[in-house]
Amino acid sequence: MRFSLQATLLIWFLIGCYLNFNLFITERLFIPNFIAYFFASMLLMFHLNKLFIKRYFLFVISFFLVSVLSIIFSPKLVPGILKEQFLAFFQLILSVFSAMGVLFCLEHLGVRKVARILFVFCFVLFLGSIFERFIPLFSDLSNWFRNTFYSFDIYASDNRDITMVGFIRPKVFSREPSFLSQFLVLFLVFWHTLSSFRYKTIVVLFLGLFSVFLTGSPKVILLFPVLILINFSKLKRLLWKYQIISVPVFSMIIVFTILVIFYFFNQRIDDVLEFKDQSFNMRIFIPGLVLIFTLIRYPFFGVGLGAKENSLKVFNETLSSYGYDWMIQKDFVPNFHSYFLEAVHFYGVLGLMLIIYVFNKYLLMDFSFKQRFVFWTTLILIGLMGGSVVGIRTWFTIVILYFSISNMKKI
Repeated sequence: MRFSLQATLLIWFLIGCYLNFNLFITERLFIPNFIAYFFASMLLMFHLNKLFIKRYFLFVISFFLVSVLSIIFSPKLVPGILKEQFLAFFQLILSVFSAMGVLFCLEHLGVRKVARILFVFCFVLFLGSIFERFIPLFSDLSNWFRNTFYSFDIYASDNRDITMVGFIRPKVFSREPSFLSQFLVLFLVFWHTLSSFRYKTIVVLFLGLFSVFLTGSPKVILLFPVLILINFSKLKRLLWKYQIISVPVFSMIIVFTILVIFYFFNQRIDDVLEFKDQSFNMRIFIPGLVLIFTLIRYPFFGVGLGAKENSLKVFNETLSSYGYDWMIQKDFVPNFHSYFLEAVHFYGVLGLMLIIYVFNKYLLMDFSFKQRFVFWTTLILIGLMGGSVVGIRTWFTIVILYFSISNMKKI
């Protein structure tokens, strides 16, 4: 495949997104994921005039306006919170403009070339996972890279991995194993959506199921409901047309997948049911409590964009009033591990409704009702893998999902 300059820049953007390097300006001030931002900004330079197309211009301006409203009407519970909100808003501006540059590049390159690039990344991450699992020299190289080039938040729970899944989960040069599984899911989903390869479903099912064993990450499981959702209409037509054969086969695949999940993650499922799984508590249970407590007190515009310290104060005060002081600041730092939950908590119910209106009015204006339903539901599901409202990874997910659904023949 011949690469143009824009394709090369897109590849470096994807590498930057995956590696997530931070550029420190001072000891405490840094630019997150600066490689991704750098190459995305270069892509935007190629298509700067497209930003002034009416639908894109109104979308960007309206979204920023809603964000400003969330800051203005948010409570100021912690000294210095306005500074934190300003920094979050600045990062949001960088992320949205960077993502628009990526979107314009995707449209310029076309479906076929984008699908090929995504498959190459799938193959590299999949092969890298095999190497890290079974070739000690590659594993040592990956660990050296991680300990040398990452400055903080390096995954150091290998013993937990061995207890939970029986082996040290591969990272393939990323900061933690969840990053690897998240990008495997993203690249597989969007390659399957965009590719015209005849046997793509078989390839994705094979890579997906094998990735569950290979990575030991429950995030990979999200691949299957997301694929079913995006391809629901096609799947329904296929089942109806060949129901004598397809229904039993499809049922067997579902049963087999469920058995694999329960066999492989049985210990983790037991820990989740008993609220002993730290990852589940930090990603689902505690953020859910924080969200409920926050919306009770600030239902309209939430705690405000970037005001994580506000939510931490609300959370701790509420727990203390109910006598749960032992939970205060124990597991919530605060990090929602879901850009959807974080959006509800930042913007509140009214703010979120305004955001959905802005998306549907401008960015998704050509989408049918079914397409919009698939877009929002898929976005929420993928959000369970983690991400920040103001982060470039989240906005990359948004634009490539938009690009994929726009180029699907039927939903």
